[in-house]
Amino acid sequence: MRLVSHPPGTPFWKRWWYAFRPPKQSLVQPLPPRPQWVTAPDDEIGVAVPIRRVLAATPDVVIAVTECVAYSTGFQLGVGIRRRLDLEPTLFGIRGMPPRPPEPVEMTLELGVRFSDGRQTEHAGDRPSAVTMDYYRTIQEGGEPALPAGPVISGWNGGGGGKRWDMQYWVWPLPPDGPLTISCQWPAGGVPSASQEFDGRAIRVAGESNTRLWEGETS
Repeated sequence: MRLVSHPPGTPFWKRWWYAFRPPKQSLVQPLPPRPQWVTAPDDEIGVAVPIRRVLAATPDVVIAVTECVAYSTGFQLGVGIRRRLDLEPTLFGIRGMPPRPPEPVEMTLELGVRFSDGRQTEHAGDRPSAVTMDYYRTIQEGGEPALPAGPVISGWNGGGGGKRWDMQYWVWPLPPDGPLTISCQWPAGGVPSASQEFDGRAIRVAGESNTRLWEGETS
């Protein structure tokens, strides 16, 4: 039985109907819990790792790792695109205002990661990965999603214009000791597949040195 208010003059039988009628279901459903492999912990600020280096270069385009911030569960990668020349004038519209494309071509850059133990990702672009889609599909169907084997790359955001563009990616989990291979390819920008090796141990040690901002709380 529910205590409800009703307009003046409501018949007696309707008052009982209002009292015993089950509440309406909300159309807004709660969001599923955010998995730890999608983004960095909220209660850590991360530890910077100095691994700034060029990944791939052509006569007109350079793609580089511009930053790395390690957390207890994974690491954030900053990747930058630099052009020697400005975009073609034909991309600009009337009165110098650029058109609004459905998707910036820079966001089609694909990134890949390979751990020293052989685990690796497929090249990940700006679209949700198959692992992410499977996770939410399983929840929608009422199942309990399994933890992926990793590594998993999730694209965070990107922005820029003209001769430069910068993007951020989240990589889960922390790498094991040994070489960490980061690869990229950008067919739309004329950049073939290329890769560089980094020190996986340096990233792992930095991530494990994180301290939580509020002790006793979960990420």
